[in-house]
Amino acid sequence: MHFFNTSPKKLTKRGFSHHLILPLLAILAVGAIGAYLTFASKADSICATEMTGPYSTDSGKYVCLFLGNRTWTSNKAYTSCKTGEYAVYGSSGYVCKSAPRPDATKCISNQELVWGNFSSYLGRGHASPNAIDIKYDLLSWGCVGQLSSSKKTTLRFRNIHDREFGCSVPRLALKVGMEHSCVSYLKYSLNHAAIGLAVPVNTTFDIGTKNAVMDFQRKYGLVVSSEVATDTWIKIDSLATNREKQPGQSYANIYAAKYGCSQPYPNLQVGSVDACTAYLQRSLNTAGVRVSITKTFDDATKSALVVFQGKKSLNQSGVADPATWLAIDALPANQRQL
Repeated sequence: MHFFNTSPKKLTKRGFSHHLILPLLAILAVGAIGAYLTFASKADSICATEMTGPYSTDSGKYVCLFLGNRTWTSNKAYTSCKTGEYAVYGSSGYVCKSAPRPDATKCISNQELVWGNFSSYLGRGHASPNAIDIKYDLLSWGCVGQLSSSKKTTLRFRNIHDREFGCSVPRLALKVGMEHSCVSYLKYSLNHAAIGLAVPVNTTFDIGTKNAVMDFQRKYGLVVSSEVATDTWIKIDSLATNREKQPGQSYANIYAAKYGCSQPYPNLQVGSVDACTAYLQRSLNTAGVRVSITKTFDDATKSALVVFQGKKSLNQSGVADPATWLAIDALPANQRQL
């Protein structure tokens, strides 16, 4: 059985003639947001129009996925099926169904037509249409080719999440009907944007995604257009969760991200010098208990914290413990994600 199940990430390609340098600089000088330009990557030309991709893999290959001839499954019964088949549950158990084989001539540039499990290209897995946390496998036909060393160096990411979802920069403009790895990153981000609407994290930009995008645009003062272009991407990338640059970082809100205070929080007491001390001090100020923001947990910080703990009916220990951190993160000012 021919399964291609490495971990693809979105591939982009750059390569400019020296004759284009001056015009390009003139274009980029128009605004500081040039890094977010939403032109299509030149690498997209190696995938046919009815495909999505290309996505790179750890093994030095890339794949272009067909938009049709694919199926989602949460069971592993398909592993007993032949190439080009997937398993469905019937009255007598799982049976293998055939997925129409696409025209192999759609594979270009020395690509090979492959049937495989491509679910891992999303990095975090993906969801069923009705749930966010159910991981499914994506079985599909794809065109697989070999990456050149020059292409491997062109992938650029802004945080750990766009990297895991395979959404490299420059960002692609997105709208209803599109399938792309950046849609997964967009949906993950929307679910952390405090807009009150959760969307299943997958690669499809559907009506639910459009509604969530419009709610996000309204909340953060953008032109409501239902499409994700440069201005929306800037806001998406500025969310607290998308300021997490290293594995293990987890920011509860934009202020925790500003000071670099990642969960789980440390227990802080007199003598502690920590980024979370600055976040704590700022939070105490927003709660009406004044203290200087110094990153150093001094006697003044302890006194302010004791007052705060008293207001919240907590143990007035003067130590920032888990119960205190819960109250800090629950402050109205600390609900901001952007």
